[in-house]
Parts: sequence; C-alpha cells; structure tokens
Amino acid sequence: MNRLRTSLSFRGYPDQSLVTYYDGEQKDISVDQFSLFWELLEALSITNSQNKIQAWKDKHGVSDEEYESIMEVLKENNLLEEESEKAERYTEFFKRNLNFFRTYGWNTDVILDKLSSLTISIIGAGTVGASIAYTCAKMGVGKIIIHDSDHVEAKNIPAQFVYDCNDTGNSKVVALKNKIYEANPHTEVVIYDKKVEEIQDLEQSFTEHKVDYIYSCFDDSFSELYRNLINKSSELGITCIVLGYAYDMTVAYILDKDNINFFLDHSIISFDRDFLITENRGMMLQSLIGSYLGTRILLGESGFMPHKRKEAYTFNVKTMEFQMLDCIEELVVDEFTKDLNTIYKLEEIPQMVTEYRKVIDNVGGKIPQGLEVELLSLQQFFTLLINIDALETFQLEKVYQDFTQLINSIDDEQDSPTEQSEDYYVKYMSLINHMNISLGDQIEGIYSIFSRINQISDEQERKLLQEKCFTEIKEYADVILDYFEETKKPFIELANTTKYMEQVFGCSDHHLDIFNKIYQEQFESLTKRIYEVIFPNNQTNHVDFLYFQEEKEEIPDLELEKGFQLLRNAFKDRNYPFMRHIGELENKSAVKQNHSNLNRTFYFPPVKENKIIIDFNGSYNSLFTLAHEIGHSYFNKAYNDSFFDDSYKLVNETIANYKEISFLHALMNAPGMDGQKKGISMEYLHRMNKTLISSYSIYVLENQTLQHIRSNGKISVEDFLQIQEESPALLLKDINFINRKHANLNVLLNPGFVFDYQDHIQEPVSFLLAMYLYDYSLKHGEDYTDYQIKTALANKSTRLDSFCHSMFGTSFNQEIIHHSIGVTNRLIEMLKEYTEENSSIKMGS
Repeated sequence: MNRLRTSLSFRGYPDQSLVTYYDGEQKDISVDQFSLFWELLEALSITNSQNKIQAWKDKHGVSDEEYESIMEVLKENNLLEEESEKAERYTEFFKRNLNFFRTYGWNTDVILDKLSSLTISIIGAGTVGASIAYTCAKMGVGKIIIHDSDHVEAKNIPAQFVYDCNDTGNSKVVALKNKIYEANPHTEVVIYDKKVEEIQDLEQSFTEHKVDYIYSCFDDSFSELYRNLINKSSELGITCIVLGYAYDMTVAYILDKDNINFFLDHSIISFDRDFLITENRGMMLQSLIGSYLGTRILLGESGFMPHKRKEAYTFNVKTMEFQMLDCIEELVVDEFTKDLNTIYKLEEIPQMVTEYRKVIDNVGGKIPQGLEVELLSLQQFFTLLINIDALETFQLEKVYQDFTQLINSIDDEQDSPTEQSEDYYVKYMSLINHMNISLGDQIEGIYSIFSRINQISDEQERKLLQEKCFTEIKEYADVILDYFEETKKPFIELANTTKYMEQVFGCSDHHLDIFNKIYQEQFESLTKRIYEVIFPNNQTNHVDFLYFQEEKEEIPDLELEKGFQLLRNAFKDRNYPFMRHIGELENKSAVKQNHSNLNRTFYFPPVKENKIIIDFNGSYNSLFTLAHEIGHSYFNKAYNDSFFDDSYKLVNETIANYKEISFLHALMNAPGMDGQKKGISMEYLHRMNKTLISSYSIYVLENQTLQHIRSNGKISVEDFLQIQEESPALLLKDINFINRKHANLNVLLNPGFVFDYQDHIQEPVSFLLAMYLYDYSLKHGEDYTDYQIKTALANKSTRLDSFCHSMFGTSFNQEIIHHSIGVTNRLIEMLKEYTEENSSIKMGS
C-alpha cells in the first residue's frame, strides 16, 4: 500500500494554488483545484488509508482511472512510499530516524537492517568514546563493545552528554552500558573493564565477536599499539577509525596500512613524552562534534546519501570549517596553505633554524647580507603562518620559539624595548577587546556599537550610545596613554625622528615640511569637497559626528573569485602585464581570504613569490584593497634580493595606490557597470576621506600629543581632551563639528595611533603622489609607466627623491604636490557627478 512521504514537509498555499515540499531542495507543485489535491494528500498521509481515499473519491466524484492517473504523477515525482512492515514495528521507537531517512528517499528497511546487524568496538569511554557509543545506540546499532578501565570522575561529567553526577566513582563501562540500555534496549552492549595497552588486551574481544568497526578513542597510547591494531584490523576485515581532538581540530581518521605511518609521524602519539607537558582539554564541544563525525561515517557506509569513503573527516572549532579529505596527507587545509611548500619545505624548517644557529654562533660579528635576507624572509614566513593560524597545524610552535630566540640574540641591545612594546600591544588589544557597553539587560562590544551607531534613526539614542562609549574609553584612557608614551619614548628626541623617517619612510624632514605647508593650505578646501558628498544632509560647513547614515545604494556582494574576474577584465585591454600577474596569483592560490581586518602582502625574495592575506568582505571597498595589495605584489619582484634593504614605506605605498587608482578608472569605464557607478563612487569617496582627511588629522594629533609630552614630560586624559578640542581649528577654520565632544577619545581605539610612529602621514603623501603617477601614465601609457617603476626599483631608486628623479626627472617638490592636489580635486568632482542620477560622464583622461 502506498502512502505519502510525510517527511517531505508538505505545505499548502490555497491563495496561490501552490503546494511545496522539501526532498533535499525546495520544490513546488502548482494545482488547478487546491482543495481537492490537498485533501488527497491528507488521506494519503495516514496508514491504512483505503477508507479515507474512498471517501475522498466519493466526495469529489473522482473515478478509479482518474485516481490512478493522479497516483502515477505522485509516484513519478517520488512523493509516495511503500508502507513497510519493519517500519511499522519500529514506528514509535525509531519514528524520527525513519522520517529523516525517508526525506531523502532512502530505503528505511535496508538502513535499519544494516545498522542492527553492525558490531562496533569502542576503545576508550571518555569525552568522545562515551558519546559515540551512546549516539550509535540511538541510531540503532545492533551490538556495541566497550573497552575502558577508568571510573567516572567529576571532571568527566561536563565534558560529554552521557555521564551525570550519579555516575561519579562508578566504572565507566558499567555506567555507559546502563545508559545505553536506558536509551535503546534493542542494542546489545558488551563491556571489558580493562585497560588497553597492547594488542593482546583486545584478543578476547576479537575472538568472541565479529567486529565491523573499531573506534579508537583513547588518548594514552603508543605507536606500537596503533600499528598492531591496524595489522589486526586488516587481517580481520575491520574498519579502524581514530576519533579524537587536538588543538582546534576534532577529527575522524580511517586508518589502514597505507596511511598509518603518516598518521603516527604527524600526531602527538609519536612525540617524545619526556618533553611533553599537557593536560586533556576535551569538553562538550569536542564530544558533540566527535559523535557527529563518527556517526556520519557509519551512516554513510550504511546507505546514507551517495557515499565515497574518505580517509579524513575534520571540524575546526575555531573557524567552524568541516572537511572530508580523500587522503590524510591533505590535512594541510586549503590550496593557499598547501602552496606554502613552494616557499619553504615545511619539514625542512626545523633543520634550517638549527643550521642558521650554527652559522650565527660561528660568525661572531656582522651578519652577512645573504644570510640576513634569508633570516628576514623566514621571519616573514613565520609571521604569515601566525596570521593564518597555521603554526599549530604544521607543529612549528617550538621551532618558531627557537627562531625568535635566535633573532633576538643577534642584537641584544634592541631586544628589550621590542619585547616591551609587544607586551604593551598584547595588553592593549586584550583591554579594548573587552570594552563593552550595557544596553538594558544586554551587553554589546564597543566596536559593534561604533559599526552601527550612525544607522540608528533616533538622534537621542545615538547621543546616549556615544556618551556610554566615551565613558567606557575614558575609564581606561590613562592606561592607553601610558602605552602611547612608553612606545614612542624613542621619538621624544627629534634626532631619532629624523633617522626613523629616513630609514623607514625613505624621506627627510624637509620633504614632510614641503608637503605639510602646501597640504595644510589646501586641506580645508579638499575636506569640504569630500564632505559635501558623503555628508549630503548636513548644513553648509557643519559636520555632525552623529549624522544619520541613510541606507546606501545596494551593491551586490562579491565572491573573491568574482573580484579576480573584475580585476582581470578591467586591465585586459589597457595593462596586459598586470592582468597576467593577477591571473598568476589566482592560479597559484596566492591570495587567502580572512575576516580579521588584516590586509597584507608577504614577499619572499629567495624564491620571488608573493602571498596575500586580505579581509575580503564582498564590498567594492575590499575590491579596491585587493587591487592595492596586488599592486604591491606586482612590483615586489623588481627589488630582486634587495627588497628588505631597499624598500621604503612611502614609495611602496605610492606604487600600490597607483594600481588601485588605475583600477578605479578601469572599473568605472568597463562595460556593464553603469548601474553600479553611483554606489562605487560613494564607496571610493569614503575611502578617500579615510586616506586623505582622517589619516592626516590623526597624524597632526599625534604630533601635538608628542609635543605636549616633550614640553611637560607626560600627558593626562584631560590634557589629551584639551588637545582634541583645539586640534580641528588648526586645519579646519570654517568647518564646525557637532556632537564631537564625546568622540574625542575614539582615536585611542586605533592601534596605529597608539603604537606606530608617523604611519598616518604616509597615506595622504603616497595617495597624492600616486595620483601624480597615474596622471603621468595617461600621457606615457600604463605599460611604459610600470616598466619605468620596475627599473627604478631594480636600480634601488626607492627613496622619495631618487624615485621621483628616476620617474619624472626631478626631486619631490612643491610642483608635484600642487599638481597632485589638482588631479585629486578633479577625481572628486568626477566621482561626485557619478553619485548624481543619470550621469553619463566617462573617467580617465
């Protein structure tokens, strides 16, 4: 007898003459006579429905032929199933399981038969072992064998969902057996209350039972036991599954003779126990995930979905990423991480560090330049691993510690302040990440408040939140200002600032004096041009820090792959070498997406390879950031082996900004972009506001704060607030700020302001010089300009003056700055026109 597959969750919409159901995906049925069809579905949904169906036929005058025709359609769409005697027998006990199986059209009799005929053996009844045993019993496994000699302790109870306080002190296997019988009396449970230390401890189990699967869930074992277990399993035709957790990963490995060596070589089992200090940190999270992975494998091999056996099933509790891998060797996560082997053979890094130490111990003086390049490159590689959370994955934590000690030993004089600054930074990040605001019964992080405060329509609510944030920051402001003072002590002496600008930025104080004089004259005019577009609802010459931000024009979220496509298409006909470089990065999986507000390009001169980490969130702003970082990578190779010695911040940022600006023009002129130009223009104007206005204002504030410390020896919160009150008038005489008072401490949540020196001046300088460079490329061609830049870098013309001489035949001067500002003003006007409706303007020349 056929009945409706009720597990498909049929839903009726009478007003639309529509019925929907779900069989792995949402599907619709359009019907002419909704009531007639729905009543038939109701009749078919019950068991032994003959009487109901006959009543339905009589009511609607449906003939047997018409009824059979309808039933054929339902069968063709797989909406019916045969009533099963086995299903009837298990209806009450396994009803939910059966409904789940039926949803996907699986043969419930076959699955139940398979599960009830299985015998699984579980070694270890702890966090994962107890959970998988209990879960398998609930799924209908016929026989479960459990090995363990421990007793339930208080610490075991919160770590999984099986034991409770009444089990404390009892044998784990006895307690677990009782729990399973309470959960499913149909499952046979066999227990061995003994510790498994060698293969002989399992002989009785193998002799008395035909085992199908072994789950190895014990954490105190040795390589020899695992090898013997795999050999025995292979001999008896048993599938052996290791189920456990390490670091952030909960894993299930299907082991055999082919992969056992790799498993043992890369697991804690093979670690020298004389040099291992650790304690079990398994908790409910690993228990739940472990039982899921183990059950998923079992059901897959019992007919659950089309299933091809894999060797490794993993779940990362930090990133919530699930993987099924054909080979255990593929545990090196994504293609980006796999490709790191092209830079350094990961297994060779420990030996490299050892060899470097030998060389440095024998040098006894200045480090040769070739060795310095290799050390800096490896240091950057470790930084990259840390930023993608891969240091633990490759088990290089100890090697990294050794390498750090080696680097610090090279120059002990610089060691102490560096370590102290790092310590301040760690404390600072912990402090600001724990700043929370009370909102009634709820608590919200301060960064979360900042991200949405301008989107709240009620002005009084915006003011209240701003005041609460101000109060929270002020509570810790003294501590943060202490960090500011301590970190920037070396720059209280003006002689140190001159040296720093030359060594890090590649420019002199004279260059900055020229820039500041002209830029401050033009700053207010530039600010007004940007503000009148991004703050359109404000009064003339008034900027409200608590302005209500109306909903932006919708821009479709971009996947990283789509971002690459837009970049390639934009440069296809105007800058082929750069387009080819974009394709190479994509093909090499050289760009890794993250969501931790980190955008950085890593270059490794020994192998001439780039790796990029980017916080790509799908917005066009992040697409511009991608173009910027790819700009870095494009020109990095021109440095050859002199990258670490000859690259300076200002020129590096200038050439990356140049490619970003070039991409903006290419994107806006690309076919099919007309409908998105308004939104893109608004996003880029906000980006320019951050680069040209906000960054320069923070630079001026930093200088004022340092000058106060030079004059007074210290700075208090009150002093800092007074400087903030006076600061805007230095640059913006005709612009009045509303609701600014309670935003004057927000800058203390900017790590760059607190810990970096003068970093915020590089953004406006490099952007304006990039605008000059882009205007130059319009006259001489982008390919030609790119080759000129590469020639300048290869010839070590990488300081500000030497770069300008190489490119433009003149030093960095007033004319360049004036021209750059003029070109920037024209860009703002073009973008402003794009934000207006029905603009047909074309950018670029």
